[in-house]
Amino acid sequence: MLLSFTVENYRSFAHETTLDMQSPKFQTLRPRENESWNDLVLKRAAIFGANASGKTNIIKPLGMLRNAIASSIRNEELVKSLYDPHKLYKDDPTTFITEYEYKGIRYRWTLVLDKAGIVEESLQANAKRIWRPIFDRKRDTIVFGKGARIPIAAQENINQFLKPTALCFSAWSTIKNPGRFIGAVYWWKNKMRPPIHASDPDRKSRHYWVMKLASQNINWLKLLKLIMTAADVGITDVSVKKEEALSESLREFLIHLEKTQAKISGNQPQGMSVAEYLQQYIEFHHEGDSDGFVLKEEDESRGTQVWIDSIVPALYALYHGALLIVDELDSSLHPTLLREFIHYFQDEEINTQGAQLIFTTHDLTLLGNHPTEALDRNEVWFVEKQQSISELIALSEFSSRDNHNIEKRYLQGVFGAVPITSSRGIAEALDGLRAATTETEA
Repeated sequence: MLLSFTVENYRSFAHETTLDMQSPKFQTLRPRENESWNDLVLKRAAIFGANASGKTNIIKPLGMLRNAIASSIRNEELVKSLYDPHKLYKDDPTTFITEYEYKGIRYRWTLVLDKAGIVEESLQANAKRIWRPIFDRKRDTIVFGKGARIPIAAQENINQFLKPTALCFSAWSTIKNPGRFIGAVYWWKNKMRPPIHASDPDRKSRHYWVMKLASQNINWLKLLKLIMTAADVGITDVSVKKEEALSESLREFLIHLEKTQAKISGNQPQGMSVAEYLQQYIEFHHEGDSDGFVLKEEDESRGTQVWIDSIVPALYALYHGALLIVDELDSSLHPTLLREFIHYFQDEEINTQGAQLIFTTHDLTLLGNHPTEALDRNEVWFVEKQQSISELIALSEFSSRDNHNIEKRYLQGVFGAVPITSSRGIAEALDGLRAATTETEA
């Protein structure tokens, strides 16, 4: 589970800023005997703020770090792209500190970057009561702690991979005998899902993954049907259909090609499975007069598609007990569906594995209490930008009473993080445009 994430000098966050997922009652490094991580770590964090305030900048690095850990040995651009300092501090290093729990061990991973690459990378682990240094890297020099339990041969192999843009985490994941604290790396792979962004290219790739998951696994198809009918979007059933993806002439050519290759190699031809030429797609059955009607997924409304492409990754995270990050969660979703979405992560019967949700949103109804509060006040954060520098502020830092209307107080500017709008000069500018147009036409 993610415990906290700290950034410093990354894009609009010039100063050290921490998103803390630990409950206020969690005052120790580890749960006490009668407590569990699940009891002491928040499952949700909602981030509000004006457009261009920097909300995305506090969550975006987590997904980028995940990708860099997976592939920084092969792709140097992944680490380079993480160095994106504030324009006023463009020569200073950027720092990321992530604290998280995996299989009962608390980890603290620190990464410091500059123009040349990795300045510092270190890992500490807390398996019992104290922090244990696992490794400490300065540029291309790395020192492993005495308690790291990484074999000497493995340490030497890791050292060979170290380049200015290659993470120790990436190199460590390639080792056959990595030691017990390799869970620090596995968390990023096993307990963090690809972030959800509002951009169309991201949604298209995610939609393909969702459709593939549902079409190839009957249990996920059943779950998709359940959540679509529960969402009250008029869908009564979901089914998978198949159609020929290739023309008959091209199909025959490929079969002939495989037979020819088999003769050349001396192997027996295996034959081409018809399934390889089938394109799978999902149909949605809608209620209506008599038997209703059927639509393919691409013919559904954008709101329905957004619900599908958002809720399935959320359920996948709930199933695996993983962290899901969503940028602009309110995009094309009705407030009732949005409340349902975030409720799943707080429902103890649904979220049994400690899954977490961190999201940015403009939907202020989530701050209201109709019919009940959608978010606990410890789960609400605001981002405010002043003079090009963003600041992350917890709602819990403000004095508020149980009967206070948080939505109303936010719109009144009590917590900041609201746009200060002005129409001054707009009328004059429009008059100027009209006058110029009139002169041109004349």
